[in-house]
Amino acid sequence: MQDAQLMARFVGMWKLIASEFRKDSGEVYYPLGRKASGLLIYTADGTMAAQLMRAERPSFPDGDLSRGSAEDIRRTLIGYTAYFGTFSIDAGKQTIIHHVLGSLYPDWIGSQQVRHFEFDGDRLILKTPPMRISGQTHSGVLEWQRGAAR
Repeated sequence: MQDAQLMARFVGMWKLIASEFRKDSGEVYYPLGRKASGLLIYTADGTMAAQLMRAERPSFPDGDLSRGSAEDIRRTLIGYTAYFGTFSIDAGKQTIIHHVLGSLYPDWIGSQQVRHFEFDGDRLILKTPPMRISGQTHSGVLEWQRGAAR
């Protein structure tokens, strides 16, 4: 497949339909819960944006963000991931690279988030490379379906 054709397969909006991670022990877990939601956008000019969240995030007790306690803010933010930037595709390695320009997680700013990809009809499956968290290796599989979030 030529690069332009491959690029065209990515362009559009994608709705998160599944997000699961595996530890090197084989244990499967869901860092954003089993009902995670999200939106991933790729544009023809090479821009991308991703937002993912835990569906069950708690509301602030009084509905006022500026008056939330440190614990309210921690509980709210821990279930949310958002970043934006540009992207490039390495067809030979079957990877897409998100070049992060801005992120809720400051350590990602300026990083390259590499994901292995595969298409299955109108679905896009992105797999994270193995990463070390709390002394164990973890890998994620995120499944996206073409179309807007509803």
